[in-house]
Parts: sequence; structure tokens; C-alpha cells
Amino acid sequence: MRGMDLGGVWVRDPKEGTLVAAFLWTKFLVRTGIAQWFPSVRQLMQQQPEYLRFYSDRVIGAPLDALLDEATFPESNSPDVLHLDLAAPRMEAMPSRPLRMQEIGRMSRGIPELRQVIADQTERNTEMSISADDEILITPGATGALSIALDSFLNPGQSVVVFDPTSPLFSVGVRSRRGRIRTVPAWVESDGRLRFPLDRFAKAMRGARMLMLADPAIPHGGCLASEDLEQIAWWAKRHDVLIYLDETLARYRTIPATRHLAAIPETAGRLLLANSLGKSHGQGALRAGWLIGAKPLIRAATLTAGLNTAGVPLPCQEMALSVLRANGDRFAELQQTLDSRRRYLTERLALLGLPATPTGVGYSLWISTQPLGLTGREFATRLLRDKRVLLGPGDVFGPSGLNFVRLSFAAEDGRLREGMTRMSEWLMENYRQVPTIPNAGITEPVPEPMIDRVSASERNPSSAEGDDVAVESPRPAPSILRTAV
Repeated sequence: MRGMDLGGVWVRDPKEGTLVAAFLWTKFLVRTGIAQWFPSVRQLMQQQPEYLRFYSDRVIGAPLDALLDEATFPESNSPDVLHLDLAAPRMEAMPSRPLRMQEIGRMSRGIPELRQVIADQTERNTEMSISADDEILITPGATGALSIALDSFLNPGQSVVVFDPTSPLFSVGVRSRRGRIRTVPAWVESDGRLRFPLDRFAKAMRGARMLMLADPAIPHGGCLASEDLEQIAWWAKRHDVLIYLDETLARYRTIPATRHLAAIPETAGRLLLANSLGKSHGQGALRAGWLIGAKPLIRAATLTAGLNTAGVPLPCQEMALSVLRANGDRFAELQQTLDSRRRYLTERLALLGLPATPTGVGYSLWISTQPLGLTGREFATRLLRDKRVLLGPGDVFGPSGLNFVRLSFAAEDGRLREGMTRMSEWLMENYRQVPTIPNAGITEPVPEPMIDRVSASERNPSSAEGDDVAVESPRPAPSILRTAV
């Protein structure tokens, strides 16, 4: 088994007595750009060797001959092929899917029907032209897409640019791979637009390997304006930076984006789109996500995924396909309910002296605790201790979140009202008289929720069980398309 053949340079392993690739020599040829002129490399890269510069050491050093051999991961997209290589026996004593699924075997990038539906929907939203066969990889949720992208394209010591605040998974993922984080401060203006200082951004992009961002942004839901998207694309091309775009909250936009990052020519060949059904459809249990990008990038990601992740089970992919094909009428109802809750909670928090960031996207509020003279972590810790209400401290989202907390209003009405009542009582007991506000504004019921409840005994084994109110939730509560599957 051999790796990338760059001019037939090999060394002998004195212990094994076998020929192995000289990895350091291979890496030198790839990083200097010399490798792209080798005929064998051009053939391996299907005449697109320029994408080699994005590949991580893990991809370059992999045994490509075996991993790219169709016999290693057999796949057939044709319905008239009887797959007798990896077909599983039928167990009638156990619940089984249709025979067609049992004959598919392992799909290295996901079942074709699911990839096609994702391609069609993404093309409508982004104006991209996407090949479902070569440019989509089904991943274990959005977290799996992030992990695969980092393993495929980031090496230790390389820098990743992120906006502050942003998803804590970005920082954790980069640092766990010994990468370096460069933060660019960002804020949300009164119109809900996410803004950032261009000079700081341009400086951070110099010499970086990747830019990781979410649009709408996590945790506050701010959206990037068209002119800022153009700046991002221009600087990414100038410094040859790969862009990773998380779109898990995109379905919650109340005003459609005037332009998508993928529609800007400068992002061609350097953009990876990540999404999942966890936040957008309330189907986190399926663990179904996807990664979209140019064919050479998805090939590298598929290679990495085959070595390091368990993949998405075929029944979960079939259910994800049913969810995406279902009618979205119920989501419009949910969106109206969330908008009503957002307005109600924003007004009530303002009267309590706790201003929230003005956005109309998502199902969370980004609340400042600075008027109380407390950091977000202090506020969240004391509120949990005294009133058993759980909020998310803002410092986990970046340095600028020090004086903020995140409140999710995706829980059911009763739990949300009770959490706000306890918060009001706590403020009245510890700070000042708080005005009484009627429970108006939350009028529409939401389908059965999926919330993360953390009891006192789970957080502190030595404490007795308490009646906790988990207001903070990492995914939307309602399973709005549960009936589709």
C-alpha cells in the first residue's frame, strides 16, 4: 500500500523491510506547489492539482491507493445494480427497513436521494450549481461536518479566523487540533446586521488557513450584509483562505438574504457550506448533517470521514430524506410563534433592565448583564443556584461575551413563563423592585418540545433533586416535522 507517488521517491523502513512514502519529501513538494506539476499527481487530482494546497497532512499522508479504490468502499448509485458485496442479511425478528436499503451497502458520501434533495434546496437558496454525486458529503450532524473539515484542511500551528462572539465549537475544534484562533470583534446593529472592523479583519486574514463563520451568527442571530460578504470573499481570495460557513440557523431568517456568499465569484473553489437538521428542523436525534464544496475538497473530506467517523446510519438518512421532502407549512406557524415570543421577551427584559441584542433570527436572545454589575457567568451561576433557572454564560462564545448570557425561548410556554417569573423574583430580591408585567404575547402553542433538562443532581451529584427550569437549550424545542417520518 502506498501513498501519493511524487516522482518515485521512497525510503526503506529498516524494521519492516518494506517501501514507504517519504512523507516529509511529499509534504515539501505539496507545500511549495511543485507537486502539482507531476503527471501522477494531476491524474490523481483529476486535473485539479491546485486544491492540494488546502489538504491537511492527514490527507496527504493517507494511503490513497487503497482509500480511493472502488473495491475498498463499494458504491452503486444505479437502481438496477444488485449489490452483493456488502448486502446485509434480513432479520425478520427485528424491525427492518425496505429491502432496497439493505442492498445499498455503505454509501461513502450518503444515499444518493438525500444528497440530491439537499443539492436542489441549496441551489434554490444560493444560486450555486451543485453536483449531488461529487460535491455533497452526509455527515454526523453539523458537529461532524466541522470535525471532518478541520481534520481535512487544518494542520497544527495554522491559524483560523473567527468572529467574536461565535459558536464555541469553532474554538474548541481548532484548539483540539493544535491550531490557533484569531478573533475579530463583531457586533449587531439596530437593524440586525452583523458588523465588524474591516481593518482588524484584513489583518487577521493574512497568513490564515481558514475562516470559520456562521450566517446567521451564533449566538445572537446577526446577519451579514451584502457589502460585508463581498469584503469577506475578496480578502479570502487575496490571502488564499478556505471559508467554512455554518448555515444551521439560515431557515429562521425572517427577511431573505439579498445575496449569498456562494454567489460571489471570489469564493469559487474555497467555500464549504455546513448544515444539519438539528436546529433547522428540530431533528437533532437523527444526527444528519452535510458538507458542500468543490469536488476536490469533498473528496478529501470523504477520505477523512471514512477513516475517523462512524457515518450516519442508513435509517437516519432515510428519515432525514423524509423530513426534507415534507411540506414546510408547520414551520411557518412555528416561525410566527417564535417571533411573538421574541417580541414579548425583549420587551419584558428591557423593563427588567436587561437589554437584549436586536435581531429577528433564531430562537435565542443575547442579553447584557452589565447593568447589574455582573458578568454573564456570575449572573447565570447565581440564578441557577437561587432560582433553578439555567441560562448560558456568554464567555463560552468568546471574550466579548463576558457580560452576556444566552436565553433560548424554544421551550414550551409554561416553562418559559415560569423561568421569566423566577428571574423577575430573583432581581427583585437582590437588586430592586421589578415592575409586574402581564403574561401577554405568548399565545400560540408549540408542538411537543425536545428540551435539555439538567437536574440539580446531574450538575452536582451531592445535591438533592430540584425543580430546575432549563431555559437555555442548544437546539430548537419543537419537533415540527415529526409526523413526516
